[in-house]
Amino acid sequence: MKEAGTIGGILALVILLSAVILLGDLHPTLRATRTVYEAYFDMFIVFGITIISFFLSALSIRAYRRDGNPRLAYVSGAFFLYAAKMVLVLMNMLSAPEYWLVDSVIHIFDLGILLLFFLGVLA
Repeated sequence: MKEAGTIGGILALVILLSAVILLGDLHPTLRATRTVYEAYFDMFIVFGITIISFFLSALSIRAYRRDGNPRLAYVSGAFFLYAAKMVLVLMNMLSAPEYWLVDSVIHIFDLGILLLFFLGVLA
């Protein structure tokens, strides 16, 4: 039952932060400076996601070495692939205004992540 509360809390946090950003567009001052605060906010979020992804990848590799469960190898690969994707996204954001990362590359990474998680569930 504790997991349901954690999941609900994370979902509520994501919805609340998204609503603040979306509703900020209604305020005239925030709308005028939207590109500035969105760019810095997005970079902060992507950097945080990158760090968390590498941390989760390292934890799952450690767990795989300790337990030998093949599911953990797939999960570790998925977390690492997600971290690599976030590094590319962050590099793309920092190279503005000439974005070089093609959306198809992001979708290929997403497909790989989903396939690794799928194989981890089936293994």
